[in-house]
Amino acid sequence: MSKFAIDSGHGCYPDIGAEGYLNEQNCALYIANRVINKLQTLGHQAWNVRPSSAWSVSNSLQQRCYNAANSDYLVSIHLNAGGGKGTEVFAMSEAGNALASNVVKALVALGFANRGVKDGSSLYVIRHSKPATILIEVCFVDTQSDADLYNKLGAESIANAIVQGLTGQTANVSNLKSAEQVHYVVCYNNDVDKRSALYLSEYLGCEAIDNSKTPFNYEGYYPIKIGEGNFMSYAKLNLKGEDRYKTMLKVAQYIEGRR
Repeated sequence: MSKFAIDSGHGCYPDIGAEGYLNEQNCALYIANRVINKLQTLGHQAWNVRPSSAWSVSNSLQQRCYNAANSDYLVSIHLNAGGGKGTEVFAMSEAGNALASNVVKALVALGFANRGVKDGSSLYVIRHSKPATILIEVCFVDTQSDADLYNKLGAESIANAIVQGLTGQTANVSNLKSAEQVHYVVCYNNDVDKRSALYLSEYLGCEAIDNSKTPFNYEGYYPIKIGEGNFMSYAKLNLKGEDRYKTMLKVAQYIEGRR
């Protein structure tokens, strides 16, 4: 069995991801958590190398490489930006290119356009990592059709495809921890409550969505509403305080109660 270091891209301030119809750092984390659980279910070792804090983007990248040093493979999961369309995977080594090719094929089979395997020698995590490394750009956060396909598929299907590409195996979802069967999504309606929403979404390993900007199909999800606004009457839970600080306190209390 192999050892996989999984990097859920960005998500460690000041290393933040792209944002459009989707939020990169949240989507990457949700996919990564599913990939890790599935790899573990298949008998592989897998862990997330995203750091909890960093003083610069460079330091964030350095920590990811350090945390992956004892792995056989480092898999960095991202979503793209810039108005393009489709999936691409970056690699540099022979082993990395072979792995990247398999992952591209698996993601393209879901319906994403094929942008191929690209030279990743200029990317920090590929150039400075000890194990064979690939960097996956699942789709474009600022392209409506890509975002629509992402929402239609869900991170579960995308994680299945990535695991299939990495191992040639399919995880038995029924063997995953029961808590992971809940598909959370955290929603907010203005920038005042965004920080609280991102804090909770990172803890739950799910997406945080600006409900006023991003259309989303909530069927099959457990939506949690954060803060002010007459939106999401179908939310399963509403965490709201008298102001942004008390809303953050509500979120912190909710998290503490789950530990």
